[in-house]
Amino acid sequence: MNNLKLITIIVLLPLFLINPQSNIVSGLVFDSVSAKPLTGANIVFNTLYDSTTYGAASDKDGRFTLRLPQTGKYLYYISFIGYETLKGELTLKGENVNLGKILLPPTTIETGEVEVVGKILPVQFKGDTTEYHTDAFKTTPDATALDLLTSATFKKLKKS
Repeated sequence: MNNLKLITIIVLLPLFLINPQSNIVSGLVFDSVSAKPLTGANIVFNTLYDSTTYGAASDKDGRFTLRLPQTGKYLYYISFIGYETLKGELTLKGENVNLGKILLPPTTIETGEVEVVGKILPVQFKGDTTEYHTDAFKTTPDATALDLLTSATFKKLKKS
């Protein structure tokens, strides 16, 4: 009987000595302008001492929950495409932390000038019919269909 008690104490004692630290970080991610939840926002935590990365994504309501395995200091980044990235530092001491409602402001990306150029397709096939778009061929304004069919552009098209 004493041996059974001793075995039970030896088996269960480590469970009581280990400090069960939860380290759960949660919060909500929203658009700061429309106040709508950002589904799929990235939440990344990096440990300061070895840069181990832990991450999660927000759900359809903008909610996220991330369980971190140890206490200590973390750098965190909350990001979403088209929005500014929120950066911060958090020290976990074995308790749950709710970051609350996080508002990400939209951002714009400026690029150089863009020129859009369109080109008319000279030929379009519709079933058993072939359509030739006359605007795609260089001819004089008073040209006839025969002029189009004998033009150099039309002949090049027929060869290819």
